[in-house]
Parts: sequence; C-alpha cells; structure tokens
Amino acid sequence: SDANGLRHALQLMLDEHEEETNPLPMWLPEKGLGELATLDRLAHLTLGGATRRGDTTTMAHMEPPTPWITWATTLWNASLNQNLLHPATAPVARDLEVRVIDWLAPFFGMSGGHMGPGSTVANLTALWAARECAGVEEVADAETAHLSVAKAAHILGLRACPLPCGPTGAVLPDAIPDDLRRTALVLTAEVTSTGVIDDLSLCGCAAWTHVDAAWAGPLRLSPTSAPLLANIENAASVAISARKWLFQPKESALVLFRSVAQAHAAISFGGAYLATPNVGVLGSHDAAAVPLLATLLA
Repeated sequence: SDANGLRHALQLMLDEHEEETNPLPMWLPEKGLGELATLDRLAHLTLGGATRRGDTTTMAHMEPPTPWITWATTLWNASLNQNLLHPATAPVARDLEVRVIDWLAPFFGMSGGHMGPGSTVANLTALWAARECAGVEEVADAETAHLSVAKAAHILGLRACPLPCGPTGAVLPDAIPDDLRRTALVLTAEVTSTGVIDDLSLCGCAAWTHVDAAWAGPLRLSPTSAPLLANIENAASVAISARKWLFQPKESALVLFRSVAQAHAAISFGGAYLATPNVGVLGSHDAAAVPLLATLLA
C-alpha cells in the first residue's frame, strides 16, 4: 500500500547506507523492479553516495543542512503537487506564501513580494521591475557581484557596468557614477567569495537600487546583527536566498519590493486560461512557502 511504501522510504532515509558500487543499467530496463525494490536499490545510490552537509566533517559550504521539518513539509508538497499559478489549484498554498511574505518583508522595509526558485531568478525579477518601473537602461554593480546580475542585465537588454572594488571585495563608493538617473545600482550583502557587505548607505542614490542579500538578508531578523544591513530599507528591491541562512531546501528564495503594487503590476501578465495575473518570471511554481513557514513557526 502507499502507507507501507512511505514508511519503508522513511526508514531507508533514517538508516545508514554504504555507497552504491553496482551502477544503474545503461539503458532503460524493459521490466520494472516495483516500488519497494526500486527504493532499496536507489537508497544506496542517492543516500549512500550523497554529500552530507550535516556531518561534522563538513563546514563552510554553499548551503547549510536543512532541518527535518522541511523534509516532512516537502513530502507533503510532493504528495499534493500544488500549483500557485491559480487560486483554484492552490488556495491554501497561495495564502501561506502571502503570510510568509507579510512576516518577512517589514524586516527589510519592503511592502511585499513573492517567492521564486533562487536568487538568480529573484535578481532577474527585480531588475525587470527596475526596467519597467524606473526606465533604467544600465546596471551598475561591483565587479565581485554574483554572476546572476550580469546574466539578468544580458537577458533584459540592459548595459552592464561593473564597478571597481577595494581589497575586501566591496564596491568603492567613489567609483559610483555621478549620473544614475537611468541606472539600476546593485549592492551585495554579502559578496559570495569574501563575505563583505557593500556600503548600503548608497541605497536610494540611483533610479533603482537593488540589494542582492542572498546570503546576509536573514541578519535583519537578528536584533544584534540587523544593524549590519542598516539602510537596506531605502532600496527599491531586495533578493534573499532562503536556502542559505533560512535553512531551506533548494528552489526557495524571495524577491521583495518597497512599492510592491507598482512592481507587481509592471511584471504581470494574464489572459486566456489565466483568470488571475501571472506575476513575475515563473508560470507554474510550487508551495515553497510551506517549509519556510514551518521553519519560522517552529
């Protein structure tokens, strides 16, 4: 039964596994193994051979280990296969995403936003809004900024203007151009390779300021560390990767806007079978807010 199979899968996840030495067949077998036998075979491969981020021998990698409550809620999501494209297909999941955004946006001085699969899409979404709302024609960012910023500029047809940095990897304030009337200025908190935070007092000096806070964004939830991101509330948009210091599984990020109604209106499409506007880059997307909400609530 489904229940027995799920119990078996859970037990396999809790068991210790040696790495699989018997490789999978090169070609798709003509006859299936059955569900339980398949789980037994794959457990040694996918669980035994995987990197264990929670091990004591693992530190300072790209993502932290995820809490077990996210495993449970991710399984719930998989069983329901909700699609936040439309209220009829995900009524509760849509409401939960709104609730998570309402909880987190005020920490950044933002009025709202939405979730997406990662900071790359969040940065693209923010710069799309910048082009539509502020008429920006170029993107200025530190030469140490994440590659997704240059990628977004390329996709959106905006000129990329990398700026020189000091020895810590932070952008040099003196390198900021005087005329930013057609510029989206992207500041980073923190630079991936060095952990430095750009000078956020620069927020608001351009037609649109976006803060790529993929790493350091959650510091705003800490009473002692929040001052490190002072002035972030003067940005027009903020991107946060929830799979880093919010300890979420992959495909979990937030893009937040100071004027969310204006931004969402500018990046929305609708029509045909879409009875509600489709906001942002994604069409269909899943209920990534559920594990995040569960983690915050717990």
